[in-house]
Amino acid sequence: SDPTPALPASTERGVAAQEFIIISPDFRLVVLANRPGFPFLGNDFYRVCGDVFSCHVIEAPDGESELTLLRSVGPDVPDDAL
Repeated sequence: SDPTPALPASTERGVAAQEFIIISPDFRLVVLANRPGFPFLGNDFYRVCGDVFSCHVIEAPDGESELTLLRSVGPDVPDDAL
């Protein structure tokens, strides 16, 4: 709830440091969010953050890929439990 505006580190140094938060060029933000629309009726992530951050969509894996991932982290789990 801090209203202090954030600026990239490449911003001119003439700005008063106490008036802005300077963001490191190494800053990364990873957010898991559902796409807008039914059945996810929460906040529209792109509308709220899309103009501030570079958004990249990663599709959910298909069923077989998901099973492969689960088998790699739980090799002793029986297939019928997966």
